[in-house]
Amino acid sequence: MAQTLFDRKDVKLLAGLDENARQPVSQLAKKAGISKQAAAYRLARLEAQGIITQFLAIVNQPLLGFTGFQLYLKLRNAPRKKEEALVAYARKHPRIIWGIRCTGSWDFLILFAEISVKEFDVDLKEVMAEFSPFIAKTAFSVYTSWRHLNHKYLTGEEPVIRLLKEGKAPQKIDVLDEQILSAITSNCRKPLLELAEETGIPASTIAYRLKELQKRHVIVGFAPHLDFNKTGFQYYHVILKLHPNTPEDRKSQLLRFFEFHPNIVFIEECFGIADLEVEAHFRNAVELREFLLDIRGRFSDALESDESMLAFDVIKYDYFPFARNKLAKN
Repeated sequence: MAQTLFDRKDVKLLAGLDENARQPVSQLAKKAGISKQAAAYRLARLEAQGIITQFLAIVNQPLLGFTGFQLYLKLRNAPRKKEEALVAYARKHPRIIWGIRCTGSWDFLILFAEISVKEFDVDLKEVMAEFSPFIAKTAFSVYTSWRHLNHKYLTGEEPVIRLLKEGKAPQKIDVLDEQILSAITSNCRKPLLELAEETGIPASTIAYRLKELQKRHVIVGFAPHLDFNKTGFQYYHVILKLHPNTPEDRKSQLLRFFEFHPNIVFIEECFGIADLEVEAHFRNAVELREFLLDIRGRFSDALESDESMLAFDVIKYDYFPFARNKLAKN
């Protein structure tokens, strides 16, 4: 795997983007200690090299009434053409928000954001109707919350934690909010005028609504998404089962450990095949093994089992595909 070397200024830019990927180039430049022109050039270079693939608006789907259903698929003698058909299916599906291809016990992990169990059941049956001859087994987890973290392993910064979790009652958004979220979710650095031209909504209205969506915690942050293959790291998905009746305070200690671990970029609380799942970027399998040995030693009273998969492709990453695809089974 070829490693892309970041210099100190690239790392400072990345740290600024991790903090708020929508902030102006002038602010990023000030934090990196370089000119505005140099910052713009470096950002364009990181995009052109495919190191930064997206600038994400992190939408708090659970607060809007959506539940995450993680589907695990093990394929059976699937030819390349059929596997690519599954990738295309996931990328177009209006309620699939994330997915990876991986090696290990599972070949695909696909995350649905659904209004109800019934809606997920309908989507699952559709997947099976289309691909069942090539699916050997399935499993799923239901997410109760997840945490989007910054790239601490590259920047050395303190954790920036974006918590996605339901509230006392679902937040309501209207058609204008949906249009704005759909337009900004995969490129949060779009200027207001570009968003206005794309949506037909006045720039002043978009500016006001974006502030309100953040104030209501519908948008919990803006962050870059990196191609891990071009940073010299590998992407691992780790499934964890906890001992029955593990005390909540012990689980909280484990979550806190993950939040501060430099290589953890996502944490998911769930039930089903897993109780916790983490996404981690390590240089190699040796570092993964050291991590697993560490948590087995520190939390032997809480951890019952762990299972790891090596991801080699992120097939989709979209916090709000719904309005773009005319959401509404609801």
